Amino acid sequence: MGELLSIMFANDNIRVYSVIGAASLTSSVTHSLSVAVIVFELTGQINHLIPMLVTIMFSYTIGSFLSPSIYDVIFEAKQLNFLPSVKKKEFYDLTA
Repeated sequence: MGELLSIMFANDNIRVYSVIGAASLTSSVTHSLSVAVIVFELTGQINHLIPMLVTIMFSYTIGSFLSPSIYDVIFEAKQLNFLPSVKKKEFYDLTA
């Protein structure tokens, strides 16, 4: 993927694409798009934002079709319930 993006965006700096690849892997495992913002803040390179967003969107889409989120896997492995609702159910049916 890094070599393909290097050809598409005409950049010779392969180290940038290793960071983008790590962000892509993290995005596909956690099913989170906020990884792009985190990596952008860490690197501070705005000229690599478009390749990073393209790669993260691609990996997020593929990862969401292939596997559940790592957080869902942890919930199932520990047999935890999801967080309980804040209000009782009868409060949701009330109207003003």
